[in-house]
Amino acid sequence: MLCKILDENKVSFIRAETLRQAKFDKCSAAKSVGQLLFDVVCLCESDNKNQDLEFLKFMVPNENQMIFIKTKLQGWGYLSNSFASLPNDFSTGSREFLLALGWVIYQQNFIDKIIKRRPRPLHQDLVKFSRKKPDALRSSEELTNSNCDNHLCLKERIQYHMMLTGKLRMSLRRLYSSYQQLTNLTNTIHQTTEGVHLQLGLSHLTPLEVHVLRYPSSLKKMLQELEKDNLELAHLLEWKQKENVFWEWMGSVLSAHIEDQSQSRASSAASCYGNALPEPTVYLPVPEDLGQQVKSARDHLRDVILRHEDEMSRVEQIVQGKKISTVETEVHKMHMDKELFEVTLQLRSCGIGEEKSLHESCNSEGTKESAASERISTTSSSFSGGNKEFMSPYAARAVRQEALMIAVNKEISTLKEKVEKLQTDLQRMQLQNMQEVQSLINMDKNVICIQPRSLKHFYE
Repeated sequence: MLCKILDENKVSFIRAETLRQAKFDKCSAAKSVGQLLFDVVCLCESDNKNQDLEFLKFMVPNENQMIFIKTKLQGWGYLSNSFASLPNDFSTGSREFLLALGWVIYQQNFIDKIIKRRPRPLHQDLVKFSRKKPDALRSSEELTNSNCDNHLCLKERIQYHMMLTGKLRMSLRRLYSSYQQLTNLTNTIHQTTEGVHLQLGLSHLTPLEVHVLRYPSSLKKMLQELEKDNLELAHLLEWKQKENVFWEWMGSVLSAHIEDQSQSRASSAASCYGNALPEPTVYLPVPEDLGQQVKSARDHLRDVILRHEDEMSRVEQIVQGKKISTVETEVHKMHMDKELFEVTLQLRSCGIGEEKSLHESCNSEGTKESAASERISTTSSSFSGGNKEFMSPYAARAVRQEALMIAVNKEISTLKEKVEKLQTDLQRMQLQNMQEVQSLINMDKNVICIQPRSLKHFYE
């Protein structure tokens, strides 16, 4: 079933017998299963980064496919030592490829991504629907002409490339004009068929729907595509129902792999007894001069620190020895007074208690300031015997801030009392409602009510 789904969705073609051979680690199946794993990894990567699948495959050369697979699997969390030590030519390790394939299918939700990428026949483009597949992309004559510039001199080769450049520009202009015509025709269809629609979310017909209505003979092709799409969806649904069979088979593959690994470890331990320990394998290719690069980076960092050590110490001394001027102190005190005054106004005009206007608040603030001034004068007269130097603006501001803090604390305590009162009323109303519900339940003998455990505290 998995092979059929992969073939129908144009992911890769592989036979079930090849997967069975990979279970027993046959070298003949390594190339096919490795290529399948590469196609699956490319599809998942293109879906994660919203890239074109064919472009991603084109950007990875054949000799780097194994490195690409190892890099992506390690980035996704597949840290298998035996898989990372496989050669890069797909010559061996068919069972390792099969286990990695099962892990990617499960971890990356591969089937769900296939369903997401599936094209819908009724929503496809008209150009794609009416296009015929060419028998061959390039003829032998074109291939011969493409290689003829190797036998030309430099002047003729330049002229040949200039001719190809002119043809390319002309083709691009024709393509652009064709695209403009297609856009205008699509806009005309949308405006003409406004108010008539066959799809939800649209208020007009699509060019494909107009084409099918205009040429009823194309309905046969559309029905064929719909039948094919329904068959492929039925196979995906069947996979969802019988998926456990595949995972049970993968469990047997993993058991065989673990058994072979234990035997190989026992044999390697017996052969390496008394000899030096085997060198650890590396997950990914590491540069040969990695240690030298780390050492040079460390030396460069030490040199930079030593070069700027004097400057850093001097900056640190400047920061520690910096003193705040009297002007900055006054500015900070003014900002503090302003913030305290704004907090007091917000608490008084929050709407819970008695609302006051800004003018009344300012008046009350002025009253408090005058009271604070009287308090300062009384304190100064009693303390210093009428010494005027004690009546500094700093002392007056400190008394004013103390009065503001007392008012703020008073407002906060009032709010806390109101919150506690509301909580008490809420508990009382909950208990009363529960008693009424219990009385209604007791009136009907056919009703059985089991109270939740969360309401147990109401009856204690």
